[in-house]
Amino acid sequence: MISHLAIVEFSEECNPEQIDDLVARIRALRTTIPNVRSLEAGVASTPDGGRLHRLALVATFDSVEDLTTYSSHPKHLEVSALVKELGQSVSGADIFT
Repeated sequence: MISHLAIVEFSEECNPEQIDDLVARIRALRTTIPNVRSLEAGVASTPDGGRLHRLALVATFDSVEDLTTYSSHPKHLEVSALVKELGQSVSGADIFT
């Protein structure tokens, strides 16, 4: 199994509505792209419920081929372009278990 992790730090110019729209688009990838075992995404928050200007994503796949299908899918590329537009920085990692 492969866990695909991503953290997006947003620029200060990015507003909450843009971030919420991006989260919704990312979550929709779960049912749009074949072979995504699970996908969770959301805005990071503080222990008291305050919103941080950051998004976290965890997606799991059964194989490298499934991850490749996800990564190259047109809907993923569309969302990735929006992440690049809104994000100040993006960090990620793939964990193979």
